[in-house]
Amino acid sequence: MKKTIAIMLLVCTLLSCLASCGGGKKVDEPQQDAGNDNGSSSGEGSEQTPPEEGSDGSSSEGNEPAGFDEMQPVTLNIGSYNIANGREVDHNMMKLAKDISGKKLDIVGLQEVDQFCNRSGNIDTVKTLAELTGMKYYCFYKAINLSGNGPDGKGEYGSAILSKYPILETESRALNTEGKEGRVLGRAAIDVNGTTIQFFVTHLSYESGGLRARQFLEVNAVISSYENVILTGDFNISSLAEYKVLENMSTVNTEEHFVYTFPSKRTCIDNIVYSQDAFTFGEPNMLANGNSDHNMLYATCVMRPSSLVSDAATITGADGVDVSKLTDGLLANAVEIGAWKEGTAGAYVEIDLQADYNLSALRVVNGVSPSRVCKWVAYGSADNTLAIDAWTKLGEKSGDEVCTAEGYSVTLGEEAKALKLRYIRIYGTYCSEGEQYPVSEVFVFGKIANAKKADLSAKAEITDAAGNKLTVLSDRLVTESVALGNCAEGTAGGYLAIDFGEPTILYALNLTTPLGKNYKWAAYASLDKDAPMSDWTLIAEKNDFSVTTDAGYTVYLAGKLKETPYRYIRVYGTGCDGGEKFEANEVYLYGMKVSDLDNLMIGATADPLYSDGDTKEYDDLGYWAEKVTGPAYGTAGTCYAEIDLNRLCHIETLRVVNYVASSRVYQWEAYVTDDATLPIEKWIKIGGKSDNSKSTAAGYTLTLSEALQELSVRYVRIYGTYHNGNCGYHISEVEIRGREA
Repeated sequence: MKKTIAIMLLVCTLLSCLASCGGGKKVDEPQQDAGNDNGSSSGEGSEQTPPEEGSDGSSSEGNEPAGFDEMQPVTLNIGSYNIANGREVDHNMMKLAKDISGKKLDIVGLQEVDQFCNRSGNIDTVKTLAELTGMKYYCFYKAINLSGNGPDGKGEYGSAILSKYPILETESRALNTEGKEGRVLGRAAIDVNGTTIQFFVTHLSYESGGLRARQFLEVNAVISSYENVILTGDFNISSLAEYKVLENMSTVNTEEHFVYTFPSKRTCIDNIVYSQDAFTFGEPNMLANGNSDHNMLYATCVMRPSSLVSDAATITGADGVDVSKLTDGLLANAVEIGAWKEGTAGAYVEIDLQADYNLSALRVVNGVSPSRVCKWVAYGSADNTLAIDAWTKLGEKSGDEVCTAEGYSVTLGEEAKALKLRYIRIYGTYCSEGEQYPVSEVFVFGKIANAKKADLSAKAEITDAAGNKLTVLSDRLVTESVALGNCAEGTAGGYLAIDFGEPTILYALNLTTPLGKNYKWAAYASLDKDAPMSDWTLIAEKNDFSVTTDAGYTVYLAGKLKETPYRYIRVYGTGCDGGEKFEANEVYLYGMKVSDLDNLMIGATADPLYSDGDTKEYDDLGYWAEKVTGPAYGTAGTCYAEIDLNRLCHIETLRVVNYVASSRVYQWEAYVTDDATLPIEKWIKIGGKSDNSKSTAAGYTLTLSEALQELSVRYVRIYGTYHNGNCGYHISEVEIRGREA
């Protein structure tokens, strides 16, 4: 049975870009404009060169990453204001400017903005507001044209951003509207004291909840590829639950704390959405003075240093020692964590970052003393059940510098920066004043190993069971339906087929069907188009006759389904309450292409126990032998698992989990080849486990040398060479990571 697993690194589809901006003097900035000549960005400042990093992962004084000198949090006043093109104040921009200035906003997103439109006096609204508020950095994002006298002879209508801080880069993306009024998602990269905020503004469709739900998916696909995100907008929601599709984001207007920004309907359709790991926002406030049909929404936020990742972590130490305040950012009195010893034999603190991160630097503060010298060593791992010798050394303080309030920092080397790490251990290796090791604060810097998600169905080939192309199912117009055949249970009925063109990892599937007809359906996936349907994987289904809405029905994949690459999808009609035919209007598939992965878990064709993620079950391979071709208990050289990767690959790591028991010790050797018919003597040995460490659920990971990683191989054999429990040999799980050759 074919099993494949992958790490998710999702790729976001770039849509059209159209933005006009102003402020300060123009500087040359990278543009993300798809062929439009009116996209520009401007701001003030000069390019700064980051400090050079030491190749050995260590740093000297003055060689600290950005953020170390800026530990104080930055406070910002953020606003979102639908100004209704100024009609409620007879287009007197001074009144709107006073609303913004009166609340001392630092950055504000504006909706329903006219530019050079007849109805608003053909003024440059955004520039005028920028001048009146003193917010000299600004951008406009066109959604539609109106009658007017702009640079191209037309008026424009859309959204805008005003900022007191320099705008480094802008981008505009047209959202799918399915023939309704044009909508846009605008982005401005804003430099706030050296940290870049990705500030977005949008105005979603009001006409259809289903259309808006799909726009939320589009927005999520975009913003999830950035850090330090603030999204302002008039979202036209009917329920706060609509925001739930936005991953790792929080909102200012919540069920617990909300303000009615659209008074005529007593709803809170305006909101400020933000990266929950980058900002802390206060409660929402609004300005209700009748200057627009919306009340201006505003709130104060605190922005932590963009690269600080330890402030939300949990930290543990020896039993009975309270170390909980060692990551709170406050340089309080030092805590004695236990007796120091050389190497990794002494006391340590362990930091759980709660997610995988790409780390860039560490800083340890041991308290302040004019004479005390402390030394330490830091290790990182994605799995804290591993023995410390399997962790990666990140850096150390081995010199005789005395303890200061600034502490001692280490910048990671490039190889360490590329690792995905969750756990950090800081070992105390020396203290000049006693046996106890003091720690006042630990700072860990980096960025979360985020994933980018994109709508992939627009570029996929969609056909019916007869192979007829169905472009109507990905044209983003839900008005036309296609008959796909009769409904039938299982996989006996009509279906639509999707071919991504290459292995792809899915995040969500949405299917819209005709209103008035309620359907059941089931989606199956495979890497092999010609495999029997019994070998395809059921990834999503609608198994009841719930009422069809224009929002369609969305299934979010979870667990292994969201980690497994597929190329082919079939959606079968399994039931119809209102006819016999299975019909569909539109299909949306969100995910990423495996070809863009940096680190692919290659997977295998083998017994499912080797790749199902369950370390509790195991396979008995037979009798182990000390040498793969030597004598065993009556059977020479047959105690192995052979894995077919189905294509040539470059292997980077191999992890083997044996039967998990507290006293079991297993050893093994691994061999590879591109031709499984060769005798084992002609296979290449890539390494193995030869120590006496006990079996754990985390298993044992072998990292191949650079030379071995360049081999193009298809087959892997893992031979059992020792087991202290009995003469049998047992494997629960095999995980292979690398990339296609």
